[in-house]
Amino acid sequence: MKMFGQGEYGLTYAQIKWAMNQTFQNQSDYRNPLAFPLLAENLTGLPPVYIAAVALDPLKDESLALAHKLEEQGNEYYLTIW
Repeated sequence: MKMFGQGEYGLTYAQIKWAMNQTFQNQSDYRNPLAFPLLAENLTGLPPVYIAAVALDPLKDESLALAHKLEEQGNEYYLTIW
């Protein structure tokens, strides 16, 4: 987000924050692991997960972190970085 969230390559931090505020109405939603799987302590037992990220994506680091967490917990996942 720090590297690519200024809008040079698409979305700005402000645009992402606006979209998030439209989706999540309560502050507690931002701590909900159903909305943000990186917050979940246990991701075992999920079906295979496909993660698509873009090289200049402001949220690419979160996508990579999710893939790492899924791998650590033995889940099948597919990560594509465009």
